[in-house]
Amino acid sequence: MRATGRPFFFLSCVVALSLIAVSCTPAPEQPKVGTPVFHWNAAKTTWAASDYSKVSDNLGEVIKTDNEYTAQAMPWRLVLLAGMSVGYSELAETWEAGSFANRANSTPFRTQENAYRRQGGQVALQFAETLQKFEATGKGKPAVMAFGFPTGSAAEIAQAKRVSSGILLPEADVALLEKRVIERAVLLAACRAVGAPDDAAKAQQIFKSDTVQVEWPVLAGALAVALYDQALFFARDHLDRPDRLEFFCKKAQELLKDVPETKETKSLKARIEKTLKTKR
Repeated sequence: MRATGRPFFFLSCVVALSLIAVSCTPAPEQPKVGTPVFHWNAAKTTWAASDYSKVSDNLGEVIKTDNEYTAQAMPWRLVLLAGMSVGYSELAETWEAGSFANRANSTPFRTQENAYRRQGGQVALQFAETLQKFEATGKGKPAVMAFGFPTGSAAEIAQAKRVSSGILLPEADVALLEKRVIERAVLLAACRAVGAPDDAAKAQQIFKSDTVQVEWPVLAGALAVALYDQALFFARDHLDRPDRLEFFCKKAQELLKDVPETKETKSLKARIEKTLKTKR
């Protein structure tokens, strides 16, 4: 019994010592709150949850300093903000249509419309600020899209048609509609950013690559489209800031100089010119 017990004793000691060694192994050090790596990781986590407002906030914190994540954070924040601004514009237009369809009770529709226009205007200013930083180091260079393909669907949203026809939705449904519209707009912005406008299937295939790199003329074209869309927030019948409308339009014109001329770019240039003339 002693002979059979001795190996067991030694085995028990080895196991115990191994457990002690494991328990003494220091845990991986977590990023310090407020550091670029902390916000970069938080942006990735919130991106997976489609919490785009928090993604934008975290990327905004990353680009406040020049660090190892700045070059990747800036172009993706531009894509994200481009989509969010379009989403708010679509929401504003949807609720505006609802106010005309339901003239007997137009006030709730107008209130919601104005709120979305203000939010869109704020996002547009964040876009302009990020673009200014990005141009200082990234203009003319290929850009890496560091995040995966967005969630959501490019399909039209049925609830939006209900609102535009004058039907008031419960508060929970309004929040869900907002989330879906923003998700759809961000998805379409990502498609345009990689040279696949309105083609989610093609863009999704592009994003399956290990490294998604976008040539400058492609990205410049997408940014010009976003700038013009954002300019319209500041039109006379919306937020009425002609100085900002002019800034966004002229910035779009500037970027279009780097984009090969196509039927789409010619149309965009014409719309920009018309908008500037109307502004005057």
